[in-house]
Amino acid sequence: MQRSEQPTAAAYLHTELESKTQLQDRYKGVPMFSSVEELLQDKQTLDKIDGVIICTGHSCHAEMGLQFIAEGKNIFMEKPMTVDVGEARKLASVAASMKDKVTDRR
Repeated sequence: MQRSEQPTAAAYLHTELESKTQLQDRYKGVPMFSSVEELLQDKQTLDKIDGVIICTGHSCHAEMGLQFIAEGKNIFMEKPMTVDVGEARKLASVAASMKDKVTDRR
């Protein structure tokens, strides 16, 4: 999933990111989405995935994570899991209620 057609990386990384068009050319047949909501609406694709890796802006982590958890998907989230204590508590509470599906890999 990539929101921007021309994504950019921080200048200090000295790297150029591929556009959605370039990624679609490289990974033919792999669905490409512009938003979490777009992916969540595509039930055919959603049924084929077990989980997602969330490595976006930290302020997006909790919202995205909760959306995928609600769909029964596993999430692997880069640190920090959120920038807000309340959101972190909510994620922890939801995870605690799903002990049979959660693995803590600190």
